[in-house]
Amino acid sequence: MYKNILVGIDGSPASLKALEKAAEIAKQFNGKLYLVMAVPPIQDFVATMTPIIEGAMTAIEENARKTLEEAKKLAAEKGAAVEEVAVETGGAGHVVLNYAEKVKADLIVVGKRGKRSWIDKLVGSVASDVFKHAETDVLVVEYRGEG
Repeated sequence: MYKNILVGIDGSPASLKALEKAAEIAKQFNGKLYLVMAVPPIQDFVATMTPIIEGAMTAIEENARKTLEEAKKLAAEKGAAVEEVAVETGGAGHVVLNYAEKVKADLIVVGKRGKRSWIDKLVGSVASDVFKHAETDVLVVEYRGEG
């Protein structure tokens, strides 16, 4: 039923719980997992701080890739194949939705309580944004633990 399953990862326990659920589904339907993580864009107004910002962005992207590699290992432990991992620049909801279109995902899986900044709390959660705007099935996995 589900062959291309996209999971939005942010390294939070909620996103890892979503990954576990997605891995179960992928294994059941012999589907492929796609993992994507959003990193914030560099703002034009900080051009005078370019060397500092570029160094910070490199560190953020390296951390994101490390998080995705750990997630990939977790999926393998659960018996699911990860087709691709990606770090994309932009808001998390936007990144997940665009990447879902790119990989022709027929299911998007996201955690309900991820790492959120104060601005995300004002605007709305990533899970809510994805659920409202996705053009495919969305599974929102609840996480009630600490973190």
